[in-house]
Amino acid sequence: MRQLVIAFTLLLCLAQFGCVTEKKNAIEGTWRLVSGTNKFSDTTYDYAKMGYDGMKMFCDNHFMFVGRVVGNGDTTDNYGGGTFTLEGNISTEVILYFPVRAMVGDTLSYEVQVSNDTLIQKGPRKIGKYKDSKWELYEVYKRVK
Repeated sequence: MRQLVIAFTLLLCLAQFGCVTEKKNAIEGTWRLVSGTNKFSDTTYDYAKMGYDGMKMFCDNHFMFVGRVVGNGDTTDNYGGGTFTLEGNISTEVILYFPVRAMVGDTLSYEVQVSNDTLIQKGPRKIGKYKDSKWELYEVYKRVK
């Protein structure tokens, strides 16, 4: 059932992106993850070594991401989304759906950089609930054409 919901959500979002004719900002569109790291305290997780494959999409003021970790015979799905604003190079996301219910409603700010067809996202910025957090991520995406 969960995979059906993810697939249906992705299909709707991709259909919506296909109808967008004018981008309002540089990060709008569909992006495929090409590399990334996720650091918690003193442990760093390399996405490639984890077998993680994912995509992130931005449209108007909404975002969503889907991904899957395949390794050691196990498969784990990762997905979420919500609303976002972009001010300069700061993207602020409000999580509206995510498997970890404790994060639903959280606001996360990331530094983003777009150069040609590459999006780099770093963060979360140390504000609000996350001001003392030891969680950091660094993700590189390529625009899907």
